[in-house]
Amino acid sequence: MYSPAKVFSRSLVSFLVLSGGLQAADPDYQDTWPREYTSTNGGHLVIYQPQIDSWEDFILLTARFAVSFTRPGEESPSLGSFELQADTRADLDSRLVNFSNLRIVGSNFPSLTPEESEKLVGALGGVFPKQDLVVSLDRLFANLDRGEAQARSIDVKTDPPVIFVSQWDSILILLDGKPIMSPIKGTGLQYAVNTNWDLFFHEGNATYFLRSGEFWLKAQELGGPWLPAGPLPDDFQQLPANDESWKAVRENLPGAVIKPESVPLVFLSEAPAEMILLDGSPELEGIPGTGISWITNTESDLFFFETDGKFYFLISGRWFRTGKLDGPWSFASGDLPDDFSRIPAEHLRGRVRPSVSGTPEADEAVLLAQMPQTATVDRDQVSAEVSYQGDPDFQPIEGTDLYYAVNSPNDVIRVDDEYYLCYEGVWFVSLDPNGPWEAADYIPDEIYDIPPSSPVYRTTYVYVYESQPDYVVYGYTSGYMGMYHWNGCMVYGTGWYYNPYVYWGSYYPIYYPYHYTYGFSAYYNRYTGTYGRRAYAYGPYGGIGRGAAYNPRTGTYARGGAAWGPYNARGWS
Repeated sequence: MYSPAKVFSRSLVSFLVLSGGLQAADPDYQDTWPREYTSTNGGHLVIYQPQIDSWEDFILLTARFAVSFTRPGEESPSLGSFELQADTRADLDSRLVNFSNLRIVGSNFPSLTPEESEKLVGALGGVFPKQDLVVSLDRLFANLDRGEAQARSIDVKTDPPVIFVSQWDSILILLDGKPIMSPIKGTGLQYAVNTNWDLFFHEGNATYFLRSGEFWLKAQELGGPWLPAGPLPDDFQQLPANDESWKAVRENLPGAVIKPESVPLVFLSEAPAEMILLDGSPELEGIPGTGISWITNTESDLFFFETDGKFYFLISGRWFRTGKLDGPWSFASGDLPDDFSRIPAEHLRGRVRPSVSGTPEADEAVLLAQMPQTATVDRDQVSAEVSYQGDPDFQPIEGTDLYYAVNSPNDVIRVDDEYYLCYEGVWFVSLDPNGPWEAADYIPDEIYDIPPSSPVYRTTYVYVYESQPDYVVYGYTSGYMGMYHWNGCMVYGTGWYYNPYVYWGSYYPIYYPYHYTYGFSAYYNRYTGTYGRRAYAYGPYGGIGRGAAYNPRTGTYARGGAAWGPYNARGWS
């Protein structure tokens, strides 16, 4: 007797392997279509390449596949199709998608009776695996109609940052506004809390000291000139030995000897800035099939377009151009020459293609950015605390009736008489700014009207996906991590500069920085769908983007790579 279950069990495995590999793949699997299967008693099934119809919110996937089914002993096949649905959860780091709750939600076999069609559907549903399945994101993309995806766009601020260009060994000291110098107890030293550098001021001789790797430099003024430091003041030996914040500094005392002619150029900016570091004069090499040359002696994504005689520089997903490398620079992403889309993907600078509107790489980046990262939160197991410097201070959010806490490292928003806290991708709510906080079941619509000019704008990318008596499912998309859609590409940062919160206390200055767009050479990583950081000339701490983080609980600062990263929270809680 013909067994549809036996036939369809293998066809299901093949369909899922198409999507990128079960934990235990069919040993007979080949990535070719159509595929034919024959049962032990002569039944014949042909399955054609599946088509993804939709991927709603990148959580509910609907696909259908056409099949040709011939009963044993018959010559004419019955043609039809099945519609499949599955719940999905994507992990962008591994580029894998978890499939759960697979089910057939529709079928169409015009030549079969309803009873026969129902029997086939039941047989197929009965062999569905009970456990979750893991499939490849790239396989899904290959079968997804990318034109269907509509990404949320924002009007990013397009003002260029300060762009320094140097042909010699150079470093960039980026300060988040005017220098904020904090004393170090038991010493005559102060250090700048709002920079990614070990920058000190010694009160005794009114001199600035700067650590650059294993070397030390000194200057009477921040603007230089910077010279070899020579012997360091004895106060450096008094840095707290039990504070890991000073570990890298202590390891480089008294420092290596550096000759005056080996001192790097030191650039300093109190506004967001970027650096193009060239190894000598620009060296150009043409890119075949285009009118573009790439600059080969720099790690920066720098190009020259022969037609208009302009240099083009890509940073934080945005293009800027200039006729001379010393500026001025202007925004160019809106009318980038078409030749940039013809840079071959395999070229050494093919990595820029995700930032060229209309390329497959840019389309993929937009899709990745819409995939929510979700978490199920047990109401009884989750809690939050908020710290303020003094009494809670809430200031208006421009263009709304909302307020946000300016003197806290946390994202706290006041809506009428309620307070909403967004912490690590989870929403909390309270009737008091100090708590207690509980998991929020819904988020007021007004929060999603917060404009990009607000430093808490990123919270508008965190959502409640499901609310049940025992748990809540939260999720966030790329905007919470600082990535935004503009003109068919994903850019890093809104382009707005958010002034930090600074309060001069009785001893330590209180400094809460905000994330910003420029200042760590952000580049797009196509594999992870996120932005990374090149730090070759931007500071000694690889994971830190701007400065130290003040901990209101201890009244001290934490420094180094663990204190800050381009996607992490604003400070300590």
